[in-house]
Amino acid sequence: MKTYIGMFGLVGLLWAQQDLQTPLVDVETQQYATKAESSQSSNLKNAQMLEDHLINTTTELPLLFPSLQMYPQGSDVFPMITLRGMSGPDFYSYVLGLYVDGVPQSPNFMLQVLGDVESVRLINGAEGLFYGENAPLGLIEIKTKNPLQQNYAKASISASNLQEEVLGEIGWNLVPSQLWLKANVRYLHDNGYLKDPKTHRMLNTGDSVTTGFTLYYLPFVEMLVTAHYDYHYTLTHKDFFLSKSQIKDLSFGSGEQIGGYEEYQQGVTDKIFNLNPFNRFDAHNANVKIDYYFADSTLSSITAFQKVDTLGNTYPGIFVQDNGKDGYYYNTYQMIEELKLHHYHQYGIESIFGAYYKFFFLDNGMDNVPTGSPSEPPLYYDGTWRAMETINTAALYGDVSLPYGDWLFNLGLRYQIYHSKIDTPLPPMRPNMQPYTDSALFNALNARVNLIYRIDSNHQVFTQLSNTTKPGGFSKFPFADTDTLPYQQEQIYTFEFGYSGKFLDTALRLDSSAYGLLRTHAQAYVGEGYNKSIANIGDVYAVGMDVELSYRGEIFGGFLSSNVSYARFGKDSKNEGFLIINNTPSHYDVRGLTPRFSPLLSLSAGADWVLFAHADHQITLSSLIRFSSGYFLDDFNHEEDLRQKPFVLMNASLNYRFLRHYELNFFTENLTNTRYITSVLWDGKGRAYTSGDPISFGVRLTYDY
Repeated sequence: MKTYIGMFGLVGLLWAQQDLQTPLVDVETQQYATKAESSQSSNLKNAQMLEDHLINTTTELPLLFPSLQMYPQGSDVFPMITLRGMSGPDFYSYVLGLYVDGVPQSPNFMLQVLGDVESVRLINGAEGLFYGENAPLGLIEIKTKNPLQQNYAKASISASNLQEEVLGEIGWNLVPSQLWLKANVRYLHDNGYLKDPKTHRMLNTGDSVTTGFTLYYLPFVEMLVTAHYDYHYTLTHKDFFLSKSQIKDLSFGSGEQIGGYEEYQQGVTDKIFNLNPFNRFDAHNANVKIDYYFADSTLSSITAFQKVDTLGNTYPGIFVQDNGKDGYYYNTYQMIEELKLHHYHQYGIESIFGAYYKFFFLDNGMDNVPTGSPSEPPLYYDGTWRAMETINTAALYGDVSLPYGDWLFNLGLRYQIYHSKIDTPLPPMRPNMQPYTDSALFNALNARVNLIYRIDSNHQVFTQLSNTTKPGGFSKFPFADTDTLPYQQEQIYTFEFGYSGKFLDTALRLDSSAYGLLRTHAQAYVGEGYNKSIANIGDVYAVGMDVELSYRGEIFGGFLSSNVSYARFGKDSKNEGFLIINNTPSHYDVRGLTPRFSPLLSLSAGADWVLFAHADHQITLSSLIRFSSGYFLDDFNHEEDLRQKPFVLMNASLNYRFLRHYELNFFTENLTNTRYITSVLWDGKGRAYTSGDPISFGVRLTYDY
């Protein structure tokens, strides 16, 4: 209730001040882009497109980016992420990075509610040469709104059969040409759609809130100081594992819960796997950025802190006693220091040089989870265990762009030292595994070469070669006998050839890129059923093409974006083997198989039509369609039960803008009411799935200034 009162208080304040004119200053905001970076393979969507197409969280971004798959793995904290047919070994380490205003996010903070967003860009390639954090295959770059150029404010309230939302944003010049403040809040409530047949209450409800504020201080025109803090909180019960028959009907029959994990293993499909799955998420972010502007260069420094705590339990047949303290916890703390110089030289030459340091601490394990022990069922490991990893990363990186006529040559180098230390006082496999401590040191030198030819002002082609290194480390969940030893680094090689062109007086744009990816000594989560752990295997490769055609006119705008990707595990001998878990071999053989969540074809199509426009009134219709061909849900098990069939998702909204500052939206999500699977667990005869949301209808009222 306080949130709603504060929201309408904000609206009243803005209405009273809407004619106030505050002197603003034209200050260059932080930019890291060089000529080469601005010409790289990337795809940008602005805030208006996100709003029109109902994109509220990072997990919904694949609706706009067909080369990206991002689904919760039975948890709103840890997603499964695939880019161009490639995915990381597990949720501890991804092939994709996430940056918010130049600050890398922790691995358990990849799923975020999008608040105060100006734009989202999906960047393909070795981005550790432009950003301090090494991102093996690419990154999602989120930029939030900035009040330095213009005061702004926004408030909205929405409701649907699945979700309610309250949002508020404001950015204002407090002291003319010297001090600015922005603040935002966003609250989401999930109503749920799975009803308990006995109590008739919804089981899969959830709540999320994100709030933050930023101060911009310009003591003099050559220096800008930015101080930021934000807080995110989630408590959700929406991560239900279901049988396929339950997904089809979204119902539970009698409502009886299974007796335990053994019953799930036996293949029971007509009972509830877990009546009370939960995930709790608590994140604090703080950072200070200082930009120094000189005649020919910008020197930028970032000091950032992030603390993210998670606790949850969603396993079928595993029931904890206290949701406040029992379950699987994954807590991280990171501190980052980065210094970057962007310099303009004679003859159009540009360079970037940066130094980066990151301290990262991970504390994960389980408390009071009834899993059994290595000598008794159901899961053969102790339900109270703990493992801690401390990582220190230091890197130097540089990039230079050299123009010559219509050509632009770009070369980047990055050197990284990475030290990992593991401390496991309570191994999950004790007494078979004793407490242990170990450390490992890794280093890597990576290069990126980019060549661009500008045909004319509207057309250009580029080619790119790059290498990145995914650091080694230690298993965070030491399960197999070899998990006391470090796994090794993985090498990723990328080749890309692209074209970008504008037509019809720049109203029509075509972007295309053909690529090839090769991962050697790949890190993978291998084994049978539940008995899996991380290991280095052989090669994984992908070839494909991204194409996007977009048009922007007075009464119609839209885009058609596609990704065709052929991904396979290599047929080399290293892609077959076994791990020893609880004195039992766990065999794997992925030779020639298609990786999980790797569709051959993905399409996204968005459109906006202006149906009526007169004076301060405008009616538009927005639609978004996402198609995916079929794919496998697991790297190793390709049986029919673990295969997602082709599916189509569709969102649409009818938007009425009136009285300059107001907008009313009637919207629907998943209009086709498609059932699609977002993750799977399999063990014995047991099969448990999580599913995307069903159809929803809603309305939203927005005031902006």
